[in-house]
Amino acid sequence: MAQMAQVIEKLNQNGFHAQFFSDITSGVESLIAMIPEGARVGIGGSVTVRELDIINLLKQKGCTVVEHWTRQEEDDDHLRREALSCEYYISSANAITEAGHLVNIDGIGNRIAALAYGPKVKFIVAGRNKIVKDLAAALWRIKNVAAPPNARRVGLPTPCAES
Repeated sequence: MAQMAQVIEKLNQNGFHAQFFSDITSGVESLIAMIPEGARVGIGGSVTVRELDIINLLKQKGCTVVEHWTRQEEDDDHLRREALSCEYYISSANAITEAGHLVNIDGIGNRIAALAYGPKVKFIVAGRNKIVKDLAAALWRIKNVAAPPNARRVGLPTPCAES
């Protein structure tokens, strides 16, 4: 818990409005409550967001959810661009350093673009499994933990998908 409090403090010092939730349900409920009914919400390519059923909860609340995973492949680029113009954006991070830095890799760039410039309000949903010591550890986590299953999931013939 001490490490988590320190990471939250560092994230806040770096300009984020980070919050810690002791259980998943509280975190998801808080996130859903911060997004008004009827809002347009873009979703980054995030297994974490899908596993938490955030998309369905937003739809039940009457939000318009823009996400590219459940559509036809030819719509993907259009939907990624549309997500950039939403009021809200939800994604995850590949890693978060103890210094409070988000570290991501993005094959197409849509998540990075949204987080850097796109929607006015952005949410990063991440568990303590994403917290690492420093940039070197973040890059190791991305290369060895985050990228391989993602490459396999989308069918990319990259070395990390095959090892």
